[in-house]
Amino acid sequence: MAEKEKLEKSAKPAASAKAVASAKTAKVAKPGKKFDFAKFLREYRSELKKVSWPTWKQVVNNTLITIAFMAVVGLFIWVFDFGLSQLRDWVLSLAQNT
Repeated sequence: MAEKEKLEKSAKPAASAKAVASAKTAKVAKPGKKFDFAKFLREYRSELKKVSWPTWKQVVNNTLITIAFMAVVGLFIWVFDFGLSQLRDWVLSLAQNT
């Protein structure tokens, strides 16, 4: 019986030390703890400093690419819609002529 228990224990994957440590240090809000708004703002500000903000040139370039892509997709949808409406009109005209 002891041999079977050893096999079962060895078959279970062992948790890594890093995962165990991160689980112990994870900050979990306790039910009775009040929200600290000042702490939230400090952490928010420090996270914003870590953000990689695009340059003005990148913003303009990405905006122009987005507008061009929207124009191409809009044109495709318009052509497709126009073609289907023409096909529908043609089919209906065939049905009325018979």
